[in-house]
Amino acid sequence: GNKSIAEICDDSTSWGNYANATFTYTNSSGGTSTKSQNSGTRIPTGSADYTKANNIYDLAGNVRDWTLEAYCAGYRRLRGGVYSIDGDNRPASYRDVGNPTGSASIYGCRAALYIR
Repeated sequence: GNKSIAEICDDSTSWGNYANATFTYTNSSGGTSTKSQNSGTRIPTGSADYTKANNIYDLAGNVRDWTLEAYCAGYRRLRGGVYSIDGDNRPASYRDVGNPTGSASIYGCRAALYIR
């Protein structure tokens, strides 16, 4: 469903995959697992309705998404929170910066389809 400004900007724990969240999800083997509170667990994208907002999965937590937004020469913005950090510390609105030639388990990208 729709999220309030507070759920997006202040604390996304109630709908994102964060260390301080707990919910059930479909694991990579097709079975059901429970993500324990105070644990950092990266889950398969789209595996839990808990992480869905406006019919889009994983906008809060799981991994930060690369954007095309430039920060300065050679650096780009990353958006969102991370599975290993609490949702009140790095909510969905969180902005970070990184060098796109690097990699980390907390970085990801989102495929997008533009239909005209």
